[in-house]
Amino acid sequence: MKRPSKELQHWFKEVAKNHRKAILHDKFTKEANSPPVVYLKKGDELNMVAIKSEDESPMSALKAIVNHFVPEAYLFCAESWILQQQKDDPDNLTLEELREKYPDGIKDHPNRSERLIEVSGTIEGYRNMEMYEIVRYKNHRIKKLVKESSMQDGKGGNRLESDKIP
Repeated sequence: MKRPSKELQHWFKEVAKNHRKAILHDKFTKEANSPPVVYLKKGDELNMVAIKSEDESPMSALKAIVNHFVPEAYLFCAESWILQQQKDDPDNLTLEELREKYPDGIKDHPNRSERLIEVSGTIEGYRNMEMYEIVRYKNHRIKKLVKESSMQDGKGGNRLESDKIP
């Protein structure tokens, strides 16, 4: 997929940087309490849509928001829990076993870790995902964000395939 223009690359970089700065300096954010948001670029206009979803993944709302507003570009930012299991570990649980043991999700799993996920894209079909490990103080405020990975369509086995991403 063709890379976005220099102007859009700059827009993605600046909006993402400002979002990360805002959550790092937010004195009121508690663990997993920062709302998922979608930033939308339409011409010179910047709009932000906060997503409130308690029953499903906020990522499920992304496609509907982008399809409704039809922006030139978008940036989705959300905190997420992930669970990394070692391939050879005999204590690994299957997805079905995880859902049974942790009905409220992996946020209750003792080996979970927290990430900030940024998914960006353009109307032409460019998509990119950045992931940051969230390190918190004991009072649950964010101490730092550690960049973990970057996944673009066509790189790393096209790992961005999802019916939730526009």
